[in-house]
Amino acid sequence: MFQTFMERSGKRKDHRSGRCLRNKPEGLDITLKNRQVEQAFKQAGCWTFCKKLQGGHEQVTKKFALNFTGLNSKVGMLELQVPPNIISTVTEIPRRQESWFKNFKFDMTPCKEFLKQEFINSDLNKSVPRSYVKESYAHFLTCIQKYLTCEGRYNKVYSYHFKLLLHFIGKTSIDLPFYLFRNLRKMCDKVQLRKEACETSLFHNGLVKLIVLHELQRVGRD
Repeated sequence: MFQTFMERSGKRKDHRSGRCLRNKPEGLDITLKNRQVEQAFKQAGCWTFCKKLQGGHEQVTKKFALNFTGLNSKVGMLELQVPPNIISTVTEIPRRQESWFKNFKFDMTPCKEFLKQEFINSDLNKSVPRSYVKESYAHFLTCIQKYLTCEGRYNKVYSYHFKLLLHFIGKTSIDLPFYLFRNLRKMCDKVQLRKEACETSLFHNGLVKLIVLHELQRVGRD
């Protein structure tokens, strides 16, 4: 169904550099098969979402981003609703208490537990090298960077990674559908600024695909 729709919406073009720095996860990656990570993602309600990520299409994501207006978008003639409650529905991630995004300030003190002893006094308001983080949290960080922040480079850890890590170990309760909504909005803002030269700003292809499929099913279209 989505294959037919995206073929009508435009053929995919390779980025001129031959690669895209943004990560595009598909299904349950090997990094999710760590027992602790699996339990944490299931507890947070993210396991099904990760399983549902089965490909996407950059041209559909691009059209989605260029037509995004805040809570709505459009791909072809298909009108899309994109508030956090719809994202919760399509991802099957439950809404939680704290509406938080990466530029929101928070108490960094609990994040010290993620650092190796020799780096415990590092300034977490700045990025820190991945090597500063305890090995026991390495798989968690990789999965967060692949499935939620969609980054393709893992050598640096930022404050928002630590905040999300607190969520997955049960130390805070973040509204992840709200986070994903804000992340989509940030992507769309960047794409709308860059227009045609925006390929490296495109990500969350799988999430956009889920939103499109949800609306196609809702209106009874193939």
